[in-house]
Amino acid sequence: MASSIKNMRIQYFTTAKGGRPGSRKIAVLLVDDINRLSYKTMDEIWKARLANIEVYVIGTSKGMDLTKLRMIASKPTSKYLYSVEENSKKQIRAMLASEICRDLSLSELMTGSGEGVGKLSVTASIKLKNKKV
Repeated sequence: MASSIKNMRIQYFTTAKGGRPGSRKIAVLLVDDINRLSYKTMDEIWKARLANIEVYVIGTSKGMDLTKLRMIASKPTSKYLYSVEENSKKQIRAMLASEICRDLSLSELMTGSGEGVGKLSVTASIKLKNKKV
């Protein structure tokens, strides 16, 4: 996970990849296995926070250790941490859309219509599957 977060932090928020000065830097991490948190992972999370990257974490498997996911998610975790076990996928999509796209109505986001849609700049989404953290 550390190398994925590092690549996201270094590569995906550049102007060459569509990043814009002054826009929110948002990463959505889908995590399906989190056996342990390594020093390298926590170091990369810290660096992402220092780079003002908002990290939303979605635990996609039942029985995941939410304490470990809370360590990865931005604060407050009530805003940045979601669990499929506690919410349906549809609920998570709606909550993320509502939180990330505060300026847009949910219908504008889902249909791609409206003037505000061009303001959306979610730069990175990483799926981590069956990897040790």
